[in-house]
Amino acid sequence: MLKVQMVYSNMKYKESINSDDSDDRTTKFYHKEMLVEIDDDKDIDPAYSMIDGEIPFGYEFVKKATMREINFGEKDFSGEKLFVAGEEAVRKGFLVCKY
Repeated sequence: MLKVQMVYSNMKYKESINSDDSDDRTTKFYHKEMLVEIDDDKDIDPAYSMIDGEIPFGYEFVKKATMREINFGEKDFSGEKLFVAGEEAVRKGFLVCKY
């Protein structure tokens, strides 16, 4: 998994200018998920302690958590499935240039 920090375009500026005002691009949908990781049980507000050993529902009860929105690539129904956060789904990913 990579965190995008910078993006470059190899196209010359004059070639990138488009005088066409119509938008004829095809719409694409992506598989995105918000994943929440609670580092420690101590990060849960003691006023809302665990009930029967389970963490109560609601992020507002958590003092500290790591939240990540991950884009798993274009949505598709066929392809290799990947198991993430208890859910198995087709996640195509992205081609990444090593440079």
